[in-house]
Amino acid sequence: MPADPDVEDGHVRHPDHDDQRWALIADIVARVGDALAAGNWDTDEGYPGQGFVTVDGYPGDLTSTEQEIVSGWFGIAEPVRFDPWFEPLTSGRHRLWGTMPHFGTRLVPIKSDVLDYVTPESVPLLGKDWHQMYVANVEELDSLPWFDARDPLNVAFRSALVTAASRQFPSPQ
Repeated sequence: MPADPDVEDGHVRHPDHDDQRWALIADIVARVGDALAAGNWDTDEGYPGQGFVTVDGYPGDLTSTEQEIVSGWFGIAEPVRFDPWFEPLTSGRHRLWGTMPHFGTRLVPIKSDVLDYVTPESVPLLGKDWHQMYVANVEELDSLPWFDARDPLNVAFRSALVTAASRQFPSPQ
């Protein structure tokens, strides 16, 4: 994150930003992300495509606002979203600004925008050549010199894009 989003926008969006314990939020977000990366979640029978992750200490001593930040990071409505070939972030600038100094070398969970549309329900809306978008996404991803194609999560991300480019639906695992 190169700049404070409030400075970039010219106004303060969240006046309570400095009241949050961003180190604690980053720690819990990283642990949830690690659990997701390891496939350690429980599915919700009533809500296909959704699940639950349990991590020690959560919600613990988080304030209600801090709990909302962590839950929102992984929720349906406003997860932190980004695809590496697309600038700027789709969602999450303020949360990332608050947490980035506290992640250290740990993984920062980010949800892809484009992979949300690789569903049987979305295909009719995208048209008969829907897979071409994913062909282009793979090409764009492969052209990024900074993308670490050896990282296991990045390998899984790229694999999901390649699967979509071949007119298949990637597994949520």
